[in-house]
Amino acid sequence: MAWNVGTFNVRGLRSQDKRGAVFSFLKTLNLDIIYLQETHSEDSDVKVWVKEWGAPIYFSHGTSRSGGVAILLKKTWDINKYYDLIEGRMVAITLKTQSMIIAFVNIYSPNKDKEQVDFYTQVQSILSQENFKNHELNLGGDFNLIMDARKDKKGGIVPNKLANKTLETLITALNLYDVWRKKNGDKFEYTWGRTKPRILCRLDMFLCSRTLLESCVSCKIVNA
Repeated sequence: MAWNVGTFNVRGLRSQDKRGAVFSFLKTLNLDIIYLQETHSEDSDVKVWVKEWGAPIYFSHGTSRSGGVAILLKKTWDINKYYDLIEGRMVAITLKTQSMIIAFVNIYSPNKDKEQVDFYTQVQSILSQENFKNHELNLGGDFNLIMDARKDKKGGIVPNKLANKTLETLITALNLYDVWRKKNGDKFEYTWGRTKPRILCRLDMFLCSRTLLESCVSCKIVNA
């Protein structure tokens, strides 16, 4: 079986009208698993949002004004395990197939350098633990970081972030590959932008184990 996975920073789903529009839009896409960031969800939202979506949702709550990540399924599957890993910033589910166990991991990184260094260090530590040993990894979401200033950014100042080295260490330690860059070579494409001043960045990514890169997982950045 192959899975189509997408990631989407929704910038808050507190409004019922916006949530309905986002859910309706997502249902039109050819996606099996959807990573959402900045949901602004709380415990009291779970039953309502799951009912509105019509299928399972796995949360790590932030506050009503910030953070929050969720993994949405298009239909009910036999989930092996669910992990709320870093409050409002990292959530994971695992699925077991005949040949492998896949961990689908959704992250929403802070945007300040020191906080990112701590965050990516923690992410690497978590995914190196026994819970995820021998798992194939699909790590996606809003990284709030560019991998390569020459290819992933246009305009503005190029920051010299310690967090870049921390993320590179994570990628090497966990044997992950930047899916989009691997498939698109030196192509330019961006997932975030602003007009004044004009700045474009590729901040949203998927990092995958080689087995997933080559076979059974297709990844998509969603922009509404």
